[in-house]
Amino acid sequence: MKKTFAIIFGIILALTILAQPLVAQTGNFSTLRVYNLHGYIKAKNDTLAVAFDKIPAEDIEGISAAYTGQSPTTLTIGGLSAGTDIADSSFSYILEKILTPYQPPSFSGFTITGQSSTLEVGSTVSGTKDFAFSFTNSGNVQANTLDIYDVTGASYLITDGSITSPVSADVGTITKTTATSHSWRGYAENTESTQFQSSNYTINWRWRRYHGFSNVRAVNNAQVLALSGSELSTSKSYSTTTGSPTGDQYFVYAYPTSFGTLSSITVNGFPSIDAFTRFTLSVTNTNGVSTDYYVYYSNNTFNSSAEITYN
Repeated sequence: MKKTFAIIFGIILALTILAQPLVAQTGNFSTLRVYNLHGYIKAKNDTLAVAFDKIPAEDIEGISAAYTGQSPTTLTIGGLSAGTDIADSSFSYILEKILTPYQPPSFSGFTITGQSSTLEVGSTVSGTKDFAFSFTNSGNVQANTLDIYDVTGASYLITDGSITSPVSADVGTITKTTATSHSWRGYAENTESTQFQSSNYTINWRWRRYHGFSNVRAVNNAQVLALSGSELSTSKSYSTTTGSPTGDQYFVYAYPTSFGTLSSITVNGFPSIDAFTRFTLSVTNTNGVSTDYYVYYSNNTFNSSAEITYN
């Protein structure tokens, strides 16, 4: 660390000396002393006229505007990586690379405004949507380089769009009749013309599972949809503390057969899988899409609340 600091300090000191205001002695060019190497230097002419002329630094013997030392670099210092070829680079370029390395931008967010990321199977997403996004180091994002890509549909919705969020795009009409997903992604270019991308924004379509008290055990399609509780899910595992039923009622739990059969049921902490009966029922949801469900109902009625866990 001390060695690296010493190298940085030495470079900065040398370049600071080189950056001092131009000084010229009286007399002709043979007596000129130069302290400024910004590609050009200023010097008075032989007659010492008031006007200053610019002459290339390399035209004066012994003066060079470019770095001519060893290259490539052997250490990483600041933003200048080891192995970088700095031959014939200007001193200002080298100092800039050390002290102010380029800060590449990246997406820090990419979403569809107001769009739920979880929908029931059979739901439709359609029309114009507002894609919202944000960047780190946004000043280094090149203007009008935003692309919005439909990953699932393998097509671009927008190319060379504004980098000011949000941007509107027509997603078409998307309806899923199975438990699946649909994704979109953003692309842009930085000011070094390198493309970078966002993470995916994904909408997941899920089946609903149902649970609640019922006056009958062998419920039908309509009675399953009418159960008091439901949620979108991908798992058969469910735990609840029921309310108190109205009179003596059976407890029913129904979920897609694709989740697999239960291995255990506990009621108030006691193993109770033998106290439930399972059957298979084709259930059509409110979107008109059907799939097979396992339906578990209690063999006996409940007349008070209970803690039930399905796994």
